[in-house]
Amino acid sequence: MRGRSKSRGEGGFTVVELSIVMAVLALASTLAVLSYRSALPTTRLREATTDLFTAINLARVSALSQGSTMTIQLAGSGTAVSGTDVTVNGTSSVPIGIQVTSSTGAMVLTQPLSTEVVQVTFSPGAGVPVAPRVQFNAYGLHVGGNTQILTLTNTKGKIYSINVGAGGKSKFCLAPACP
Repeated sequence: MRGRSKSRGEGGFTVVELSIVMAVLALASTLAVLSYRSALPTTRLREATTDLFTAINLARVSALSQGSTMTIQLAGSGTAVSGTDVTVNGTSSVPIGIQVTSSTGAMVLTQPLSTEVVQVTFSPGAGVPVAPRVQFNAYGLHVGGNTQILTLTNTKGKIYSINVGAGGKSKFCLAPACP
């Protein structure tokens, strides 16, 4: 065994083979990062929609358990009114925030939404006050007695929505409108 020489064809990889493998790995890594970066705003929009949906349900349950009117109020860098629609705008430095308060003024929840969400529009429907808020009375019913639609828009223009029904139940859709 000692002094045995390797024949041609035995041994490791050549520099060319290693270079090709490294190039393929670099290309695959680049594609994975690009895919992740393009999916991130949509993922954050889904997360923000879920956060707002959860706050709405918390307010309804709190209204029932405390026998008190609960209000979900949104605030951001600015608010605009167009007809009966109210739009709350947010920026990366001033994100849109959620506040849930009782009729006594007690704060139940304060939470910012993702900075990827740049607009939340409230379409109140007839009988619902024109304001960037959702309210539930002491019986857990939606104040105003009609369906209220909230749409969340991210930095890429993608829109998800939440419907709050007259009976207080809400649902969210990963689309601009719930069917």
